[in-house]
Amino acid sequence: MKPRPKEQGDELDLDALMDAMTNVVAVLILVLLLTQLNVQETIRDVVSRSTVTEADLNSAKKELDALLEKKQSVDSRLNEFNLASEKERLARMQETLAARKKLLETQNKQANEFAMRIENDRKMAVESENEIEQNQQERDKLQTQIAETLAKKADLQARLDKTPVKPAPPPKVVSIPSPRPAPEGAKRLSILCANNKIYPISIDDIRKDAEEKAKGIILRYKLNTNPEAGIDPEKFENFYTKLPSPNDEFFKVEYFVADKRWPRIRLIPRENKGITVEQLASTKSAGRRLLASIDPQKFYVVFDVLTNSFDAYLSARHVLMQANVPAGWEPRPDQWVYESWIPGNIELGPPRPPAPPPITPQTPAKPPNVID
Repeated sequence: MKPRPKEQGDELDLDALMDAMTNVVAVLILVLLLTQLNVQETIRDVVSRSTVTEADLNSAKKELDALLEKKQSVDSRLNEFNLASEKERLARMQETLAARKKLLETQNKQANEFAMRIENDRKMAVESENEIEQNQQERDKLQTQIAETLAKKADLQARLDKTPVKPAPPPKVVSIPSPRPAPEGAKRLSILCANNKIYPISIDDIRKDAEEKAKGIILRYKLNTNPEAGIDPEKFENFYTKLPSPNDEFFKVEYFVADKRWPRIRLIPRENKGITVEQLASTKSAGRRLLASIDPQKFYVVFDVLTNSFDAYLSARHVLMQANVPAGWEPRPDQWVYESWIPGNIELGPPRPPAPPPITPQTPAKPPNVID
């Protein structure tokens, strides 16, 4: 906002008037002082003379009359100049000047605020313009992507129209669960369902291999020479846990000791192994033929199914149903690992006291429901 010329002129007039009044008062006071000094010098000059002539007296009188006339003129001018009223008028003028200065400061402040608002609006306008430009670029990019997607869709639609329709695969039929014990005399076969694949477990061969290795450690390192102390658990575990895994097709075998007393094995599925859902669906795959070759008169199958492998379980179960092989399943969490005991009655540490005979004869337990 531009400054007001009129208000600045008023301020300059007041300052000039104050300077002029000060100069006038100073000049009048100086004249009065000079007049008084001249009178005193004239009197001293007259008194100092020893003889006074008529001419000297007339001359002195004229000078005195002239000085008195000057003094009267100065006194009249001083009387005309009312110092109190001028002070009062000067005070009013100063108040007016202060009010106008305050008004000018307020107007300048408002002008600055208005200028700031204009600057902020300008910045917002620039930001909005940049945002509009950015949005336009994104819009152009999206339009390009949409055009490319529509072109791909048209190409895929054309290829789909030329693709012959394939018949749907036969549905997988699963019987309604009917829990019951395993057939009398049938042997259990275990299959692990993990990574959405199936892993048949040759548990008897793996257990037998672990038993022979465990007994070889005891004989070779003479760990059972003291019948009262039994087999040294620490020495046995040091050798047992370092045993190499057998060459099993589907599993890597790890050896460990449970509770410092029981030799155990843990089966870890091998990478890039296992029978996939696609292989189970193919009648020519070795995995499907392996399941279809199970004799339902001699064996039944129990699946350990991890939660991420239910599709593989259904595919394998469908193959077993076609072969009339009885089967059941146990749900397992994703981090579950197959662990097993080993035969041979191998127990580490001091022998435990024999268990007392039962007071009453125990009735044989009913066989568990392992198939459905």
